[in-house]
Amino acid sequence: MIGARQYAVGLSVISLSFVVSPVLINLGYKLTEALKQARPADVPQEPLETAEGSVIVADYGYVGRTICTMLERAKIRYTALELDPDLLAMGQKWKHNVQYGDAADPALVRAIANTRPRLVIATNGTSDTSRRMIDHLRQFYPRASVIVAVPYLFQRDALRKAGVDDVVALSPEGVLSFGRRILDRLDIAPVKSDTIVQALQANDYLALRMSGGGDAEEPRAATASPASGKDAPSPHQAR
Repeated sequence: MIGARQYAVGLSVISLSFVVSPVLINLGYKLTEALKQARPADVPQEPLETAEGSVIVADYGYVGRTICTMLERAKIRYTALELDPDLLAMGQKWKHNVQYGDAADPALVRAIANTRPRLVIATNGTSDTSRRMIDHLRQFYPRASVIVAVPYLFQRDALRKAGVDDVVALSPEGVLSFGRRILDRLDIAPVKSDTIVQALQANDYLALRMSGGGDAEEPRAATASPASGKDAPSPHQAR
C-alpha cells in the first residue's frame, strides 16, 4: 500500500503537472510560430535572377499569388520574392517564378533597381519588409515605379501622406463586390445595385467613410476570439 507521505508527494506532482502543462504547451506553440516566421539560416541570399524590364512582386502571399497568376496570363515577365520556405514550395508547385529573397535587403533593392524594372509591386504594404523596401527605393531609386497594396483605407492614406503615390486599399472594393453579390441574391435590380455601388465608390469612398464603413479611423487592436484565444489574422496573414 502507498503511505501517506508517498500519496501526498504523488498528489503534489499531479497537481503541479496540471499547472505547468498549459504553460509549456502555450510556450511550444509560440516557439513553433516564431520558428515559422524566422528567416531560415541554411538558405543563402542568392543573386537576383530576373530579366531587365521585368515586373518585381514583393511577397508571395495570397495577393502575390493572384498577381503572379494574372501576369502569367498576360504573358508579362516577372519575378516574385519570398522568404517563407512553405510559400517558396507553393510557388514551385504552381510553376510561378518565385525566388528566395529579402526585399528589405539594401543589396537586393539595389539589384532590383539595376534591372530597371517595369514595375515593383508590394503586395503587402503593411509588412516591415515591404515598408523598408519602399523607403529604400524612394530614397535611393526614386525613378523606380512602385505600386503598393494594403488592406484598409487608413493604411492607404498614411502611406500617401508619407509620399507613396500609388497605393490601393483592397478592402473597400472587396466588400463592395460582396455587397453587390448580396443585392443580387436579394433580387435587387442590377441597375439599382450598380447605382448603390457607384454612389459608395464616389469621391474616394466618401459615403463609406461618413458611415464608418470605410475605416477612416484606425481600428482598435484585434480582440482575442473566445473560441480560439488567438487574434484574428489580417487579410494578408491569411496565406
